Amino acid sequence: MLPLLAIPYGISVIEKHITLDRALKHEDYEAALGIAEFARFTELVRLAEGVIGSGTISALTPAELKYRRVSRKRAVARRSLAKGTVIATNDITFKRSDHGLDASEATLLIGRTLKCDVSLDDGLDLSKII
Repeated sequence: MLPLLAIPYGISVIEKHITLDRALKHEDYEAALGIAEFARFTELVRLAEGVIGSGTISALTPAELKYRRVSRKRAVARRSLAKGTVIATNDITFKRSDHGLDASEATLLIGRTLKCDVSLDDGLDLSKII
């Protein structure tokens, strides 16, 4: 089964010896596969090829794009915050949300003042700060 490890590296040919009867001890019988073993080996090769895929990245479907948007962590209020609050690091947490800045942009909120009340878990973005 060791040749299976070469599949991710782009091999295109696998040489495998087959024996009908190991008891005959023909040349290379130790490394040869029986008929049932060869059938299983072929199944594993096809499975490995399917798992690896084509190597190309296709465009995301609309459903995948939607999931990507909601699965990313967004900046949300860790607690209810009143209008006029200067946002501190401990006022922000990150959760899956449709609203709020991406985690990589959250530093834009620190030290800025809220222009409206914000409830627990409300998304925090630039539209809510002065």
